[in-house]
Amino acid sequence: MLISVLLFTIPCIAQEGIYAGIGWNSYFAKEQVNSSDKTYQFTHSNASKHNGFLSQSLGNYGVGFQLGIRKNINNKLNKNILTLDAQYYFNYQNVLLESTFANFKIETKANYNHGYRVALGHRFNKIHPYIIVQAFYQNITAKNSAITNEGIIYDVEDDGTILPNVLDDNGGAFSNEVFSFLGGFGVEIPIKKKFAFQIEYVPMKYVEYGVKDVVDENNYFVNNLMVNQLQVGVKYYFGIYLSKANP
Repeated sequence: MLISVLLFTIPCIAQEGIYAGIGWNSYFAKEQVNSSDKTYQFTHSNASKHNGFLSQSLGNYGVGFQLGIRKNINNKLNKNILTLDAQYYFNYQNVLLESTFANFKIETKANYNHGYRVALGHRFNKIHPYIIVQAFYQNITAKNSAITNEGIIYDVEDDGTILPNVLDDNGGAFSNEVFSFLGGFGVEIPIKKKFAFQIEYVPMKYVEYGVKDVVDENNYFVNNLMVNQLQVGVKYYFGIYLSKANP
């Protein structure tokens, strides 16, 4: 309904140049956990209190900020064939996953992520869809009472092998880098000359990390965390470029 109203009332303009954005985020997070002896192999996720469309799978909320620049690429007939965005972004998450067993408790908290991305799109009259390639750092706080690891968190290979690289050595929050090729998609609609409405869905590749017992290194856990994000927000273009849009 909202999109229909926007399409009916706004002019057909092609926004371009430097912009800043802010959005309301909703998250679905899950984590796969495997112990070295295969005693524990489970997945826990954030629970939602909502039963509506999409919201039943999106149980936590946060906010996101972006700063970027867009270039509209036209052909000789001045028709838009491609839009190219370069952007830095930050998303506050505060998503907690926890599970309690008879012998131990595990807690994982996704604190925030930030990084860089490129968006490739095409303007279909007033609707501007795009796909996203991104590289970012995911910040995590992890606790596992079954392992005496003295706060040391290790990087993990995609096949589950714990690497010697240390992500954290004091039991606090740590960050791990992730690259996601074609890691999301979005739709943007101009609502005024300098403002645009946007909605994006960004699935995140798994972030792997592990903990090992300092006495018995054969006793370890491997974790794979995923945080998918739905964002609804607005962008403000600073007016460096502004031109008529051609489909």
